[in-house]
Amino acid sequence: VDVVRAVDKMKLEQLIFRMTMVQSIEEISEVVGSEQFNKDLMTYDSDEKIGKYKERLDAILDSRLFTGGAKRRLEDAMKAIKDAIDLLNTALQQKVPILQRYVEQCGSPALAVTTAEEYLLDVCNQ
Repeated sequence: VDVVRAVDKMKLEQLIFRMTMVQSIEEISEVVGSEQFNKDLMTYDSDEKIGKYKERLDAILDSRLFTGGAKRRLEDAMKAIKDAIDLLNTALQQKVPILQRYVEQCGSPALAVTTAEEYLLDVCNQ
């Protein structure tokens, strides 16, 4: 149950992250297409323009994905899945021997029906 819940939470965080990425791309398109941005770029030498361009893009992504917490929340959700799977794995390792003993010691389940149509299920028919 914890694994399913953790996967559902991670799916939600993935959707939020993707939405944040789309919003970031839209903002980048607006900024790059703006007159002000292009005017600002013209004030730099050719070799500086790429660096300034990258700085602006990084600032947008940083504000939405990192400072806004979308990346951290997605990473936390992925860690929660790993933790839930580790717990499930530990529980399985503890319970598999019990199941193996049951299979070895018990025969096939038996179902008996009386003339009054009452049912008896023997799950450990020996």
